[in-house]
Amino acid sequence: MAADVYELFRLTLIKRRHGDLFESFDQSRQEYIESVLSRRIEFEHHTTPFSYVPLSTDLPTRTIVGKLGRAIQVPENAAPEEEFEEQVRESWKASVIAIDPSSTEDGQKISMLRDRKVGKPFSVLRSLVKHINLNLEAPYTLEVQPIFSSETFWDFAAKNKGNITSLTFDFVVPNGLWNTDSHIKDDLRSAGETMNAEEIVTTIKSEQGIRTDSKPVAEAISYIENGSGSAVARTRDGATFNSTTKSKRAIVQYEFKGSPRSALARALRSLAKILDHE
Repeated sequence: MAADVYELFRLTLIKRRHGDLFESFDQSRQEYIESVLSRRIEFEHHTTPFSYVPLSTDLPTRTIVGKLGRAIQVPENAAPEEEFEEQVRESWKASVIAIDPSSTEDGQKISMLRDRKVGKPFSVLRSLVKHINLNLEAPYTLEVQPIFSSETFWDFAAKNKGNITSLTFDFVVPNGLWNTDSHIKDDLRSAGETMNAEEIVTTIKSEQGIRTDSKPVAEAISYIENGSGSAVARTRDGATFNSTTKSKRAIVQYEFKGSPRSALARALRSLAKILDHE
């Protein structure tokens, strides 16, 4: 039994400020995602050229499916007549990505197939988003963050109770899609409006040990676990928790015999699972 492993992320769209005001735009968040991710994009990731290519599908939904890849050098040998001379051939390696652009509480998601020859999904997607954001005339700034399970943080906190000395939250300013039963969302929105903030980073330190079971910590984790930021915790012993490495995963298992041969075909059959809509 083999498996395709997808990592899940949230796309947050923040209105750009032009001058002293947030301008009104005719384009909705969903329309903006569809406009930028329905066309080919050439960008760089760690100085390496990458390409994003949307694919034509007959999907009944507005889900966007594409591939994101890079050129690779493949070592091989020539024919026996050429004494198996060593040579290098350029080839390409690409990962399937699926995007739900809908402006709903469970929308604005992007899922990417893991492939070490392509790169770490979060790192590559951040480079793609950074390139898209170079267009200063665009109505929105894009942010991408992993969707992770808060249980992974609470497990770490329980195992290291009283031993966590540093806790850093990187909040993405809210874009109006999600409800949070706390003051965090209002405070972050206010910072965005008054200071033009897109991200807010706050670090809590205590050599005596941070009370991770406190209400502020619980509210912060609740806010970011759906892809609205990240959390990094460190203990005095050097143990580390980083939510960006804990992204939710969708595993599509398949048999070599009787299953679609391409990752794209398997993805199209499992879009609900890949985008965590099951």
